[in-house]
Amino acid sequence: MNSYNYFLGIDIAKESFDIALLNKDSDKVVKKKNLKMNNQGFTNIIEILNQHDKTKKFTFIVMESTGSYHLTILSYLVNNDYTVALVNPQLIKSFISSMTLRKSINDEISAKHIAQFAKVRYHNLETVSKDSISSLKSIIRERDNIVKSISQQKNQIRDLVNRLFPELEKLTDIFSKTVLQMLRKAPSANKLAQQGLNFIQKSINNSKGSKLKVSAQELLTAAQNSIGLNDKYLEKALTVKLNHFINSQNTLAEIENIINEAVSSNNSIKKNSKILKSIRGINDKTAIPFLIESGIAGTNIENIFPSHKQLIAYAGTDPAIKQSGTSINYRGGISKKGNSYLRKVIYNMARTVSQYNTYFKEYYRKKRDEGKCYSQAIIAVGNKLIKIIYALLKNQSYYNSEKHLNQVNWIA
Repeated sequence: MNSYNYFLGIDIAKESFDIALLNKDSDKVVKKKNLKMNNQGFTNIIEILNQHDKTKKFTFIVMESTGSYHLTILSYLVNNDYTVALVNPQLIKSFISSMTLRKSINDEISAKHIAQFAKVRYHNLETVSKDSISSLKSIIRERDNIVKSISQQKNQIRDLVNRLFPELEKLTDIFSKTVLQMLRKAPSANKLAQQGLNFIQKSINNSKGSKLKVSAQELLTAAQNSIGLNDKYLEKALTVKLNHFINSQNTLAEIENIINEAVSSNNSIKKNSKILKSIRGINDKTAIPFLIESGIAGTNIENIFPSHKQLIAYAGTDPAIKQSGTSINYRGGISKKGNSYLRKVIYNMARTVSQYNTYFKEYYRKKRDEGKCYSQAIIAVGNKLIKIIYALLKNQSYYNSEKHLNQVNWIA
């Protein structure tokens, strides 16, 4: 392990950032400065660091994970060969409380606090590499947006098809590649009937999609006897929607390839993903977003969250504490104060494990028997799932369903 002479703490805001530099022999700040979040500010921080360590080998830098504000300065420093650790603010707050013997929610984290944290804890921190995939968060969220859009587009296409050719959906999957390409050229029962049998047969034979179970003759007969509308404006609307839908599908496939390539080149995140997928009901579509959104990725989970409680709070699935009359301990719904994207991923994981995993299925039933509604029971499953995932990632062990069922503690 490297021996460091200097420890730099960076406190980041939207338009600027504060730095505080400590040396290994004293808690006295060697250098502190407020710098602008721009090219000049980035140049200045390099100049300051060069005054103390031109080799870049003896300086350890820590900054908080602050939404998206930290990404540019983090990337800049890492690409300039500095050793940087990205830390959950909760870890630093806990450190401040332990150092000052005070537990106030008003304690402000300063650059000096972060530098002190770096000096004491650097040997336990995971540093960010140049091939870090933390920036995948943006493209994973874009994937989520496209999936939502595709779902909406499907509803709109289905509505138009039901007006132009209502019998079609009863015969075949209207979203198969073969049918989509056919509808682009003949966007109504009337147009398909005009194109004739040869057109339908060629569309089926030339398609790269799965073969249709319905015959060309059956499709033609349905089109000829359809009660669908003959409306050129609806036909045009459907053609536009189909083109948009196909483009969206292609974009989604492209994004998923990018994500898969990035993950496949990172052994640590592959290992953590494999651990999550050892729980039946979790797959790549949920495991990867969970690891990226939580900030865990391929790092040691304890470096990001000291316990599962902090992870639950970060997701915002912890109970909200409300005051009602003279009672101050009334628990309402969930706090929803955390990462809404992560919360959605956990909710989806909880739904699937409740269907496919024996333990979580029984836990879900237990919560329903206690009188909780569907969403409340799923959130309870999600929090139980987080506890188990935390333990698995901490110990780098795989889920053993039989062992877990035998040893499980049913108290939530």
